[in-house]
Amino acid sequence: MCSSDLIAAGDALVQQRGLQDVCDGAAAAVAAAAVDPGRSGDLDTESALRFGDVQATIDTYLERDPSRTGVQVQATLSTNRQTLSLTCAQTEHIAFGAMFGKGDGVRHVVHSSARAPLS
Repeated sequence: MCSSDLIAAGDALVQQRGLQDVCDGAAAAVAAAAVDPGRSGDLDTESALRFGDVQATIDTYLERDPSRTGVQVQATLSTNRQTLSLTCAQTEHIAFGAMFGKGDGVRHVVHSSARAPLS
């Protein structure tokens, strides 16, 4: 393996790890926003996660950092609305990508989940 192969592979790995951090952060932001310090026990139907709140929290989280531009997030709530699953995707240019037929970039897809309330 030549040095350009290692650079490209390392670049792709760093980018995927960065996307995973963003996805985990978005899931944690939603879970944290759902916590009511005055509530104890399990979520009831009134305090369960609502999709509109989830999307608004994710959008706010992504807008805080320009490096998150281009991250696409698909959110899914469990049937009891207590568990959030996120699929995050982003296409990134990698160093020496054209040498590997990846001139337009590599598409990374990662997953994260959170449960609210945090206990």
